[in-house]
Amino acid sequence: MFAKFDLELQEEELNKYCKRGLSLHNKGLEILNEHQEIFKDTLKPYLDVDGRFDASTIEKEWFPKINAQVFLSHSHADEQSVLKLASLLKEKYGVTCFVDSVVWKYADELIEKFETSSRCIYLKKLPCKEERYKYASRVYMLLQGALAKMMNTTECVVFVNTHNSVLNISNRHLFETTSPWIYNERLMATLLQARPLEEQRLSVVVEDKQDEWKFKVPKDDSFRELKLEDFEKAFNQLMNDTKRIGNKRLMGEKVLEYIYVHKAVY
Repeated sequence: MFAKFDLELQEEELNKYCKRGLSLHNKGLEILNEHQEIFKDTLKPYLDVDGRFDASTIEKEWFPKINAQVFLSHSHADEQSVLKLASLLKEKYGVTCFVDSVVWKYADELIEKFETSSRCIYLKKLPCKEERYKYASRVYMLLQGALAKMMNTTECVVFVNTHNSVLNISNRHLFETTSPWIYNERLMATLLQARPLEEQRLSVVVEDKQDEWKFKVPKDDSFRELKLEDFEKAFNQLMNDTKRIGNKRLMGEKVLEYIYVHKAVY
């Protein structure tokens, strides 16, 4: 990870840039589904639906095929908007995103499959509450580790802040959320050590809302504010300074570099 940002997302502003709303949403779904399949295939050796935990393979690298530049953290309630955002960044600005919904969906799917696993069918009974809790805790611990690795692999972590993800979005001194996933990702982002951009790029290998829960993380000044218009400014400047870049990933790198410079990341 090289940089981290807070993006205050407003639907009206997103729609202004997303003139092809439906097609962008569908493209976002394609990105999500593609990453989800890779995610499932890569984590399958670690944990099966019968509850066995293969510790011998834990040290292997996760996500060898997901070559994303930006990690998008968001509320489950904002998933549709974030899919459009991920598609916009990819299609127009060449920036490839990993959407953390991939992890949430897989966690729920694994736990649901455990309810109908071959072991449960053989015993002709549903797993008891203790077994379900034990299995769920294994799933969540594994996926939290996977999230940390993915955040560290991407060069840029962006928290999509809306009223669904942040309780008091105007409070610049405290980040408060009802989502344990967002809290966990926010905390990990503050703990991960930032690496020089060149080193970061060389290292890349190709909720149910519960009002009674509140998770608080003190505001970290290293999170810089980000707006959608920053991508547009970077893109326009890039087009003015150079000929159009055919390689989308290279274009995405240049767009991000422009943002890093203008946000004083380095």
